[in-house]
Amino acid sequence: MEEKNQETQEKITENIQEMPNIDSAIPRKMLERKTRKQLYEPVLRTIIYVGLVLIVSIVTYLITVRTMVGNSSDDALRGINALEQAVDKNAYYLGADGYFDKEKMVTAALKAYIDASNDPYAEYMTADEFAAFVSSNAGNSEGIGITVAACNVVIDGQKRGALQIVAVNENTPAAAAGLLTGEYIVSAFDAEADEWVTLPTTDTAGFTVAYYTVVNLIRQGEIGTSVQMTVLAQGGETAADVRELSVVREKVETKSVYWKISDADTSVGIVRLTEFNLNTPEQFKKAMNALTNKGITSFVLDLRGNPGGDLLSVKAIATYFLSAGNVIVTKVNRDGKDMTPYVAEAKKYTGSYAPCSVEKDEVGMYASYHFAVLVDNGTGSAAEILTSVFRDYQLGAVIGTTTYGKGIVQTYYSLAEYGFNGYVKLTSYGYLPASGISYHGIGIAPMDEYYVELSAEAKQYNVFLRPEAIDNQVQAAISYLKK
Repeated sequence: MEEKNQETQEKITENIQEMPNIDSAIPRKMLERKTRKQLYEPVLRTIIYVGLVLIVSIVTYLITVRTMVGNSSDDALRGINALEQAVDKNAYYLGADGYFDKEKMVTAALKAYIDASNDPYAEYMTADEFAAFVSSNAGNSEGIGITVAACNVVIDGQKRGALQIVAVNENTPAAAAGLLTGEYIVSAFDAEADEWVTLPTTDTAGFTVAYYTVVNLIRQGEIGTSVQMTVLAQGGETAADVRELSVVREKVETKSVYWKISDADTSVGIVRLTEFNLNTPEQFKKAMNALTNKGITSFVLDLRGNPGGDLLSVKAIATYFLSAGNVIVTKVNRDGKDMTPYVAEAKKYTGSYAPCSVEKDEVGMYASYHFAVLVDNGTGSAAEILTSVFRDYQLGAVIGTTTYGKGIVQTYYSLAEYGFNGYVKLTSYGYLPASGISYHGIGIAPMDEYYVELSAEAKQYNVFLRPEAIDNQVQAAISYLKK
């Protein structure tokens, strides 16, 4: 401070010495006060000016940003309004009743809006679509209670596509109607179009569209409505082996766990999980208990083609193999700061998540058995979490090919708090396995000795229809369990 004051005094003195003689008659104290004022006024004016400029700039910036954001939303609304007016005034094609379905058009616009985000998993859902998703995630849906796989059949010498029934769930409309595993659905009736829909052969370009058309005709429809279909008996080859029947749709439990005793080794059980719904833990326990009650102690856990599902569902199943407190997976937010571990534990849930509850005596209840886990590029998300548990805690060998590599989680958010009846799905966080090393975008690769590509012959079959004898990945898993 002393140096700064000294410099100021020197400048004042210099100014006094340079002043004209007209000021020589002014007393020195008055002169000093005047020269200080002359010195400070320009400085003060400059400081005030710069301050005002900064304040105006900041306010202008904030107003501009607010205007830009507001204009962006306003422009979108004006754009939709303009489109609506242009369509109403000029469009040639109208709806069946002479009007456009404005609700459908707005829904399409909302879906397009969220589809244009940087989130590849983002999705807009109407209230009805979300309700259907919740029911499906709980393991319930409207349908007849069968699992099908695409295939070809020959009827009266003519090759055609079909849906082979690979599973008929117990206590379902399909079982009541007499449908049997191994039979083939060759057509379904489209009541709206008033025509039967058949399938071309599986190698035809239009097969995929026809496949989903027939599947939707069977599944979709209100409870109490019927679906008509024609069914070819297993081993049948003529029109005489085809029967027509009608099945009433009801609310059915989605089956996500299939099990059997190995054909090659009766000491090995094979348990296949197709997805992780809220009822999957209960189905998994039933499968495991059925096999262990038969004296089975070695298992092939088949996660091939399993795209994932609910986090609490896979958490429950992973807990059956771990000790209390073992980390299953850790949630990480976008900043990498909020790290929340999910651990093996006894925990009770209510409502739709009640099937994901774990009792104290269920923690680690399958840890003493021998396992081999089958994976491929279709093994993703929740299925990879379970795969990583077996790998990181060395519970069994991971056999097959590299998994999909999805280490992120999506959350559904209600738009009700923003005054709109709809839902949006957004990627909300990533997760890390127990090892702490992310596999997102990379996948989980089996060790070299357990890396087994599916043979060309085995690839010719749908996974549900593939004979165990030619499934070289299953054979590799059984060989591992015999060591």
